Amino acid sequence: MSTRRIICVCTGNICRSPMAAALLRIKLQQRAVVISAGTLGLVGRPAAQFAQMAVEPYGASLDDHRSQGVSLPLMRMADHILVMSPRHSRHLLQLAPDLQSRLVEIWRFDPEQQVETGIPDPVGQGREIFEHCCAIIDRCIDAWLATLNLPH
Repeated sequence: MSTRRIICVCTGNICRSPMAAALLRIKLQQRAVVISAGTLGLVGRPAAQFAQMAVEPYGASLDDHRSQGVSLPLMRMADHILVMSPRHSRHLLQLAPDLQSRLVEIWRFDPEQQVETGIPDPVGQGREIFEHCCAIIDRCIDAWLATLNLPH
């Protein structure tokens, strides 16, 4: 069986999608290739400091993260594209409508149903907001992963 490829997408690729990717890497170990990208097209920026701090309690690290922009070839390589908000879904579907079947609106998997319109963007906010955002992403990812048939 081939390795799954998962791309996490947010706006700047410095907060939500890097946190999601870091959490997925820890949870999936070597069972998937996980990267992240942003619709804003920022290139080469490290993850936000509070994003780095937020993933540490989960055993994850963003030390090596550098932002990259969304591109059609990159998106077409993915088996699953985890988006953080409806805006990201719209952006990708404008890029290529055929990506629809790969899109995962991750907030829809929130078992606590605290987020109805997407994962809130913590950019420019304090550490507690980043930690709360990371916790939401974590529980959404767990619920989504439970729906997949992944080898152990």
